[in-house]
Amino acid sequence: GNAVYPSDPKQALMMTQKAFNSKQKPIEQALSGINYGVSLCLNARYREAVEILSNNDLRTDVITTISADNNLLLAQYFNGKFDAYKTLTGYTRLLKIIKKVDNSDAIIVKNNYLALCIVLEKKKNSQLEQSIVKSADNYHIFFYQINLLTEAFLQHDLARFEKIKN
Repeated sequence: GNAVYPSDPKQALMMTQKAFNSKQKPIEQALSGINYGVSLCLNARYREAVEILSNNDLRTDVITTISADNNLLLAQYFNGKFDAYKTLTGYTRLLKIIKKVDNSDAIIVKNNYLALCIVLEKKKNSQLEQSIVKSADNYHIFFYQINLLTEAFLQHDLARFEKIKN
């Protein structure tokens, strides 16, 4: 649903909810629950997303655990259940888990961790940044660059902002 209707979050929500509510094999049920949780977040329904993503049945292996926990942390943060510090602690835990895998969700976790470091004005991990740039495709590098632009903007560093932008 989220990939099929990227510009229509309400339609994506309907599709992912339908998939989640259907009876499926455990792994498919877990994946549809994670996607449904993302759809709820995209529709600013964070409380419901927290409820769905808190379900441990979504965590069938390390990959689904990373994906579910990443989205749960975002839902908890935007719902106000977690502040930025507690969310960063959650991402620090996830960084330890992603050392075991190298996939798209691992890069997303790294980007989200760096975004929180920027929000909290914490020192960023240059090794982590380099791992994003080295292993990521253009899609993930785009989000990394958005993080860098945000940081330059928040620091009122127009020269750096323009350099990153170009």
